[in-house]
Amino acid sequence: MRKTYPINEEKRLKRCGATGKEYEPFIRHTDFSSEGNVIRAKGQTVPRVYNLFSNLEYAHFLMLDRDPYVTDIREQYPLSPKEDTLEIARRLGIKHPKNPKTGEPVMMTTDLLVTRSKDGKSWLEAYDVKPYKRSQHKRVKDKRLIEEAYWKNQGVPLTLLTERDVDRTVINNLKILSHVTRPKNELLLKTFKSRLPETGLRMRDFFTAFDEEFSLTPGTGLNCFEWLVKDRQIDLDLKKHLHKKEIQNAHWKDLCQCV
Repeated sequence: MRKTYPINEEKRLKRCGATGKEYEPFIRHTDFSSEGNVIRAKGQTVPRVYNLFSNLEYAHFLMLDRDPYVTDIREQYPLSPKEDTLEIARRLGIKHPKNPKTGEPVMMTTDLLVTRSKDGKSWLEAYDVKPYKRSQHKRVKDKRLIEEAYWKNQGVPLTLLTERDVDRTVINNLKILSHVTRPKNELLLKTFKSRLPETGLRMRDFFTAFDEEFSLTPGTGLNCFEWLVKDRQIDLDLKKHLHKKEIQNAHWKDLCQCV
């Protein structure tokens, strides 16, 4: 079990009231010792560093960050004020989470709070991320009942996400794309994209011809392609493995389309 450090709840809450790039999670990686699985990931929808506390959280974060209707993701979101969850726990006859050392009630949090927007409307969705087997433990279920009641009072649905909701191929592809960097030359990127629908070449030959025409470092064309996929400007089926050899040997018309 990872060692935790004391949290000044009042001070931390002041930093959790923002959205977008200004948001700071109630629980951060610095609140734990070096033991345990803590992943710090750079977001694309909102370009900031996220604090995720399991591979499963990271997997669901990657999928949400890819969703075109998601406009904000806030991790480790506090269920504030604490008095609300204390009252819910009392009403349901469930023990409220406490600090094991002091016995004092602790602030509950939701793993992921997501803002979605579509057709000019925005709404919130809350997600509890747990391995399926653990999610069925009575104590875990009890805490989720408190969390669910809290969000119901806010008019926000709470959904349980487990490993059963994860497509491993999609996640592996998203992990690959997470390391792709944006080409520095914006004009070059636009030129690359505009020429894609015109090419009758295999992608390997197209990348090579593009690099040679503009006297670019070999691999620049491939980098442009990968970035456009990452930035959702190219629609590629992520349920299929993104093997570079397969991409390079394919023809554009058989591969994908520009969005």
